Amino acid sequence: YIMVFSAGMAAGGLSWGALAQRTSPELALLVAAAGAVIGGLLVWRVRIAGAEDLNLSPAGHWPAPELSVPVSNDRGPVLVTIEYRIDAADRAAFQAQMRTLGTIRRRDGAVVWGVVEDVATPGIHLEYFVAASWLEHLRQHERITADDKAIQEALRALHRGGRAPVVRHFVGGHDPLPAAAPHHHSDI
Repeated sequence: YIMVFSAGMAAGGLSWGALAQRTSPELALLVAAAGAVIGGLLVWRVRIAGAEDLNLSPAGHWPAPELSVPVSNDRGPVLVTIEYRIDAADRAAFQAQMRTLGTIRRRDGAVVWGVVEDVATPGIHLEYFVAASWLEHLRQHERITADDKAIQEALRALHRGGRAPVVRHFVGGHDPLPAAAPHHHSDI
C-alpha cells in the first residue's frame, strides 16, 4: 500500500511539474486546487460502512491513574498490565473479547499489545500494552468510547475473584521513583 501511494504521489508530482513547465506554475496550482475541490465534492457523501452504528461518544469511565509520586509527561515508555482470572468455560469468550480490545488498544496508541496466560496457574491471563510516554497513556484514557466501554464491561463480567482485574503501570525513563506503598486500581 505504501509503495502504491508513494508511486501515486511521485506520478502526481511529475504531472504537476510537467504542466507547470509547459504552461505556468500558477496554472498548475490552479488545476491542482480545482482537482482537490472536485475530488472533495465527489467523496463528500461517502461514508464508511457500519460507522453510523458506532457510539463514539467519550465514555470517560477510566479514572486517572493513582500515583504515589508525580510522573513527568515525557517519561516513557509506559507498560500497562491488567491481570484477569478467567474460568476455563469462559476462555473462548474471553479470547474473542480480547481480540476486539487489542484492536481498540492499538487504535488508541498502544505500540505493543498482547495477552499471555500463566502456565503455572491456568486461568490467570495478563494483558499488556505499551504507550510511548506517560502523556500518551493519559490520552488513551480520554480516547475510550462508549462502544469500547461495553467491550471492557464484557471482559470484567468474565473476570472471577473478589476484586476487579489488577491494573499496574510501569514507567521507563531516567527519573527514579521514590519508594511508596503499593496501591491498586481498576481502569481496564
